[in-house]
Amino acid sequence: MPSGDPQSGFPDTMSTTSRSASWAYDITSKNSGSSYSIPRLGTRPPSLFRRTTATAAGTYFRPGAETRGMRNHARDPPVEETLGDALRERGDTIATTESCTGGLVGSLLTDIPGSSDYFDRTYCTYTYDAKLDTGVTREALDEHGAVSEPVARQMAQAVRDSAGTTWGVSTTGIAGPSGGTPEKPVGTVYIGVAHAGDWGSDETYTTVARHEFDGDRRDIKEKIARRALRTVENELE
Repeated sequence: MPSGDPQSGFPDTMSTTSRSASWAYDITSKNSGSSYSIPRLGTRPPSLFRRTTATAAGTYFRPGAETRGMRNHARDPPVEETLGDALRERGDTIATTESCTGGLVGSLLTDIPGSSDYFDRTYCTYTYDAKLDTGVTREALDEHGAVSEPVARQMAQAVRDSAGTTWGVSTTGIAGPSGGTPEKPVGTVYIGVAHAGDWGSDETYTTVARHEFDGDRRDIKEKIARRALRTVENELE
């Protein structure tokens, strides 16, 4: 039987220092000096667990969900949920190939339980070589550069065809803070959406749209990812 706090169940290496919060025990490690907030049984904390650790180098803070998540620009309900519902209802499938978003579009899709019903794969094609490996031609990269309409088009078509999905989505852009030019400033992105229609139906097509977003790098990445999903959702309407 541990000799620590009998209600929390923590052994004597931890000591309860406060129970002033309605939802948590504040405890401190006797060995390391670290302090934690641990939810009381049957309660829900206002954010993810926080931890502060005092060391000779200073105090470190692990941010909660409100500063760490990619939901600053989400609507309610979020597009990853409404798009997922629409794809499942239609029996459609989707795959993504991402450069500037680094897999975030796929990550948002897989935040939804049951997304394996419609989500197939994500390719993170950050470099020229990675784009070549997944179906983009050398000519397109050489003539237009990675951040361009032709490259976004080929990326979307290639992932759609290699995955065998109904929809292929691509993102290629400049998330910043550096890398922008007067013609393509930071925040510029090309989003490609490729649809696979039935053979002989003339319903197979690809669209590419250019957008410019502001904000810091994380803001821009989230805005691009969410716009990519909304673009597919719009195509389903």
